[in-house]
Amino acid sequence: VVEAKGRGEDRTMAGLRMPTHGLEMSTPPKDGVTSVEFCYEEDKADLLLISSWDHSVSIHSVSTNTLRYSYDHGAPVLGACFASGGTEVCSAGLDKVVKKFSVGAEPTGASGQIVGQHDSPVKCLCYVRDDDLLVSGSWDKTVRAWDPRTPPSGGAGPK
Repeated sequence: VVEAKGRGEDRTMAGLRMPTHGLEMSTPPKDGVTSVEFCYEEDKADLLLISSWDHSVSIHSVSTNTLRYSYDHGAPVLGACFASGGTEVCSAGLDKVVKKFSVGAEPTGASGQIVGQHDSPVKCLCYVRDDDLLVSGSWDKTVRAWDPRTPPSGGAGPK
């Protein structure tokens, strides 16, 4: 359920009018939700990214209540974020791996590209648009910045 809290009236959230009682997603995750994020691009502001303990990462159109894209990260996902103008999604979780997926270019279940890795599960991710960096925070007590354009085999690593 996506909920915009208010005082008994509709509220605007990411440019969308939503009832205060919430909107039940037509295709919710099969387990607990671990993160949610609206797309930061104005022309994609109705896209909601959801990650879950069920290994899934999915993008939903809130205005049409439809599933637009999804993939299996391969392990429970603790954090996910949009990147590169909303054309990519990054996710991380209990497998200690930070992955990047091109939205719509790969079918559901594709493996994605590994951007980086921690020594313990990765709790959260944040994309920094101005610098085109992906920042991850882990239970290994580190915060690392990655260049999502460079695969690890090409010399990428924490910045």
